Amino acid sequence: MPTLTTGRLELRPFVAADLDAYARICADSEVMRFIGEGGPISREQAWRQLAMFAGQWSLDGYGMWAVIERATSKLVGRVGAWHPDGWPGLELGWLLGREHWGLGYATEAAGAARDFLFDEVGVPTLISLIDPANVRSIAVAQRLGETEREPIALLGRQLLVFGVDAPERAGLVVHAVRDGDASHVVALWRQTDLTRPWNDPHSDLETACDGRASEVLVAVEDSTIVGTVMVGHDGHRGWVYYLAVDPAHNRGGVGRVLMQAAEHWVRRRGIKKMNLMVREGNRGALGFYAALRYQVQDVVTLGRWLTEDGEQIG
Repeated sequence: MPTLTTGRLELRPFVAADLDAYARICADSEVMRFIGEGGPISREQAWRQLAMFAGQWSLDGYGMWAVIERATSKLVGRVGAWHPDGWPGLELGWLLGREHWGLGYATEAAGAARDFLFDEVGVPTLISLIDPANVRSIAVAQRLGETEREPIALLGRQLLVFGVDAPERAGLVVHAVRDGDASHVVALWRQTDLTRPWNDPHSDLETACDGRASEVLVAVEDSTIVGTVMVGHDGHRGWVYYLAVDPAHNRGGVGRVLMQAAEHWVRRRGIKKMNLMVREGNRGALGFYAALRYQVQDVVTLGRWLTEDGEQIG
């Protein structure tokens, strides 16, 4: 989990020693007026939240930070993103102790979190769910560049939805692979450890480009290939493979742009669902796809090698 620094604040992981200060913030009825069920929570509930915050980073690759006032080293609140099951989107939220209201800390902390989520995690959109009476948070959302969207009913309450989309990466162009690109594409696949001895990447590339139901897309910046994705469909579902980003451009939104292009390619062909496979234990990839709203499916992938003896090649 990264630590972020702004002019006056530090955003760092929560630690056990934060419990006393965090529990005091959560016990203030005015602070908690628009949070959760609209009232203060107990010390035990505050501890459970700290445990949840710690676990979320492992599950999703993003989460909540403790907000520390650098001048005093005091915990002043929390900020970050979460996307619980059934939630309408990836939500950027903030909570500050009352004595630190009116100082611009919420905007400062949430702005740093927003930039990290867009630039480093590569999320496409952030929302903030706000009670219509919470004028302070509405002002923060507007200062962050969020605009009002369609309101929703959630947890028995009517909530305003504010949202902001990631800025487009200037100069990045996505197009189908072209003649002369093959060596650069395969080199990037090898550099990012996507090739396996039993798969010939040149053959994979040629097959995908020859088929009417598949394509390899490349992201190009300054005449250099900085990312790729292989996309196709089987008439029922879309699939992606070989999503690769030049390490020099990691966490810059290239992967997000490529996935958007792949989804658009599939959607244009009348396919309504995209599938993909992630190797077990690849938490970074799982967090990236979770931020794009992909979910683990209740299925098991089976496979069989179509050689004469049925054994793996290579």
